[in-house]
Order: sequence, then structure tokens, then C-alpha cells
Amino acid sequence: MIGVITFMIPVSQSEGGKPTAAAGYLRIGVGILLLFFAIRQWLWRPRPDEVIEPPKFLSDLDNFSPRKFLLTGFLLVVINPKNVILSAAGAASIDLQTANLGQQFFAYAVFIMIASSPIVIPMIPYVVSQEKAKTLFESWKVWLFRNNQTVLAVILVIFGGLILVRGMGMVTN
Repeated sequence: MIGVITFMIPVSQSEGGKPTAAAGYLRIGVGILLLFFAIRQWLWRPRPDEVIEPPKFLSDLDNFSPRKFLLTGFLLVVINPKNVILSAAGAASIDLQTANLGQQFFAYAVFIMIASSPIVIPMIPYVVSQEKAKTLFESWKVWLFRNNQTVLAVILVIFGGLILVRGMGMVTN
């Protein structure tokens, strides 16, 4: 992630602080890449009658220690190319929309809070009532296994379209 942001900074602004054409072309490339992954996810989604088996390591999560949970979560975030691409798209969007360092810092803080909300928000029912939360989480898990690729395809289309359109706007101006 840091490498992608570092790579994008030198081409993102000219001496006058305006976005360069190179930054526009970079965003067009990222947008097209995201749309390509969206199509791929959509085409590879499971059929309605297909049985979805979770990966073996997900079945073993019930027996993990807190330390093993932390390591597994870190590895899943770092090695998952979808996370890297979506984070890069968010960083590119923040870079394009914010002019000074203070605004960028605030935007990145909000981005991180929003990005971590799918982990933090589901923990609230668990803290309130563990027994009810187990039933709720099990229904969510079944739904997410069934619809994971469709949800990801929709998210990739949204981010890809936004980045692509903004990049095209930067190139034409």
C-alpha cells in the first residue's frame, strides 16, 4: 500500500499543484483494472444450486487463540490483492480530491475508519449478547459465503467506475 501511494505521489501533481496527465492515465489504468476484476468476480460467482464449502482454515477459526487471530487477520489483509487494489483506489481518490496535507490526513483517517467498520461493527452484538450474536453471525456467514463474489463485484464496479471517470476528467482538462 505504501509503495503504491509513494509511486503515485510524484506523478500526481505538477508544480502548480494541479493533477498531471500522467496521474490521470494512472487512474484510468487502475479503474480499468478494477472493472476487469469486477467482471471476473461476476463471471466466477457460484450458481444458485452450487454448494459452497468454506476454506479449511475458516473452519478452524473457532479454535484460534487471540494471537493466532491477529496474525491470520494481518496476513489475510496483506496478501489479498483485492485489499491492496481497493486501498490503492481509495488512496488515489483521496489524493485527487484533497489539496493539503491536513485534509489528506483527515481523509485517510475517515477512510481507515470506514474500511475497518466491517470488522468493528459486527463486534458490537457479540459484546452485548454472545448467544444471540452466535446465531446472527452464523446466518451472516452463510449469506456471505453464498454472495461474496457478487458483493465484491459490485464494490469493484463502483470504485473502478469512479476512478476511471476521474482519471478521464484529469486527462481531458
